Amino acid sequence: MFAAKKCAAVIPCFNEAATIAPLVAAVRQHLPSVLVVNDGSTDDTSNLAGGAGAVVISHRQNLGKGAALRTGLSLALKQGFEWALMLDGDGQHAPEDLPALLRCAGQTGALLVIGNRMRNARAMPWLRRLVNQWMSRKLSRRAGRNLPDTQCGLRLIHLETWAALPLKTKNFEVESETLMAFLAAGWRVEFVPIQVIRSGRSSHIRPVTDTLRWLRWWWNFRRLPASCNQAGSVIQASQPLAAQTEMLHQKSLTDIRAGSLAGIPDVFSAGINVAVSPARLDAREAAGKGHGFVELRVDHNFAAQVHESPVSGLTHRSQPL
Repeated sequence: MFAAKKCAAVIPCFNEAATIAPLVAAVRQHLPSVLVVNDGSTDDTSNLAGGAGAVVISHRQNLGKGAALRTGLSLALKQGFEWALMLDGDGQHAPEDLPALLRCAGQTGALLVIGNRMRNARAMPWLRRLVNQWMSRKLSRRAGRNLPDTQCGLRLIHLETWAALPLKTKNFEVESETLMAFLAAGWRVEFVPIQVIRSGRSSHIRPVTDTLRWLRWWWNFRRLPASCNQAGSVIQASQPLAAQTEMLHQKSLTDIRAGSLAGIPDVFSAGINVAVSPARLDAREAAGKGHGFVELRVDHNFAAQVHESPVSGLTHRSQPL
């Protein structure tokens, strides 16, 4: 049986003050720890997420969804979680769908489980639906199997497996890159039907810019041999699962144990290296007791501080790591 206590929710956010607090509260009904990555928001996203019981990690400026996910997933791994459940901060994913993804991983052994909105695709905005279906057809042909919803952001991912893959994208193309990297490495991927919820606000996706980014990624990806194992010698699908897991364990923890939040220095375009003090950043305890929230601020000049914010009368203090 899948143990929810081994899984953290990771929510990348950019100006989601209107939805983030009730979303965090609803997700915490299913998972004990919620990590919100505030990706350079200019509204009150950070304070509202923290007030609802999330651990908040803030980028000084907007770095893109891929970069925000890498920050959140790396912190979850560093804190000892085995899995992360990713969902968008605009309320388009229903928290009541989360148990279905957890059950799928427990029943099938899949290391990546993705929500599938295509059973009710017409409830999606028409342009997003058409682009999603077009991208999914291309990726399905490349993978040699049906991939019904390649762009869905509601995903359950095995963290050590993720950490060992050579992922590089920093924007919305991260959904496609991650999926294809898991498949190329020989890991099991499953899709689970979920609800379609229209968020009520315009998407952060920029149709022209982000489509061009995706096409650039696709052009580079399709030039690789179809049988290319993108994970190189780190993952070999022919090996027993226990041996693969041990290799991943050694690789990912070597990267992350040293104190680098992102694990890899080139996570952001400026090459930020972020340190976290485990003694100061006990995120699960802070979130679980509801006394306040822990916020890690990151900028391009390597200014990293932990802020314990005064949600329930705590005295605000700031201490460099």
